[in-house]
Amino acid sequence: MNLDNLIAQTKRETPKSITRTNQSLELEEIRGSLPFDDIKDRANPDSRPIDYGHVAELADSIMAIGLISPIAVDKNGCLLAGSHRRAALAMIKSSNTKAWSQHFPNSRVDVKVFDFDSAIEPSRALDIEVEENQQRKDYTPKEVRGLAERLQKAGYKDYPGRPPKGVKTLTKALTELTGKSTRTVKGHLAEETNAKRIAATQLETLVKRAIKAAEKVGEHSDFSEKDRKHLKSAIAEFEKISF
Repeated sequence: MNLDNLIAQTKRETPKSITRTNQSLELEEIRGSLPFDDIKDRANPDSRPIDYGHVAELADSIMAIGLISPIAVDKNGCLLAGSHRRAALAMIKSSNTKAWSQHFPNSRVDVKVFDFDSAIEPSRALDIEVEENQQRKDYTPKEVRGLAERLQKAGYKDYPGRPPKGVKTLTKALTELTGKSTRTVKGHLAEETNAKRIAATQLETLVKRAIKAAEKVGEHSDFSEKDRKHLKSAIAEFEKISF
């Protein structure tokens, strides 16, 4: 399958496809989707072996929130980057048809197509693999926390100490999805926790000041009984706020 066919197929079935130039690699990059079975093996040997434990964990997180990083292929549809993601997708496709249909209608997956032949230019293929893996590590703290929120809704969470056997852990799933270290992921999640704690403390201080001010105002003798009832009602509403 040549690049022209890939572009035509992608643009015909994916209206939001994007064609742009990757400045660092000086290559045209077409973003869209392709039938999963049209993604071929690498033209050159893998730079690292497949870790099937990693694949299984990745498959679980993809079933929960979908594929967040497109697979990179050359103009012939040969894999450039994303071998573990591809293996995880194959596992989902063969073992969970419901999740597969939900996340990948018509068996299409998101891809980035690079305009060159990796069989002829193996060094360029390696450059792309390295850059693509590096880009996966460029998730901002906010993006990591966004992924964490989606995973939590799907049942992922962390445990103090060693997690129960077979339980989905949030931090592990985030490291698999983003390529970041456990320490970095925990740091990003801790930033959000600290921010929420600070916001809660600030809110508590403001509410206490508002209550005190309302009580002070209510001490004025020229206040009618009706006004005092309104103040008491306002104070009661403030006191309902949880921190």
